[in-house]
Amino acid sequence: FWSEYQICPTFAEAKVKKKGTVTFPSLFSMSIESQVQAVQNKDLNISQIIFYQAGRIQLSNKIYLTAKSPCIVMVKVNNNSVEKISVADPTAKLSSLQLSLNVPVEGKGDDWQANWDKEKKSTSIQINLPSKEYAGKSVVLELKKA
Repeated sequence: FWSEYQICPTFAEAKVKKKGTVTFPSLFSMSIESQVQAVQNKDLNISQIIFYQAGRIQLSNKIYLTAKSPCIVMVKVNNNSVEKISVADPTAKLSSLQLSLNVPVEGKGDDWQANWDKEKKSTSIQINLPSKEYAGKSVVLELKKA
């Protein structure tokens, strides 16, 4: 049994049902694997990734993202750099997450920190996730080139 699905964030359900299907020339599947599923909007340079386990995915010709734990990530890429990441643990079981990128970015927020290691050529991102009634909520990271 094969089922095709689409993400239609700006379309009302009635509009999609009326036309039967909606095509998005700028939206393509990056990965449909058991470990990671991802789609990318090339016009907006935004990727949405679900890591079902630790893994790595290529966001562009030069950018790779690695997750050390299962999580959901949305990434905004601009000029071969990552400018924004939104990350969440929908299971609400984790207290922290670690991501890494192979491009030089940095930044710091109340619950996260990103550091570029020039020798390893890797950015390590440590995120403390919301807890209690906020568990599962996304953490947004605003990054800049290192």
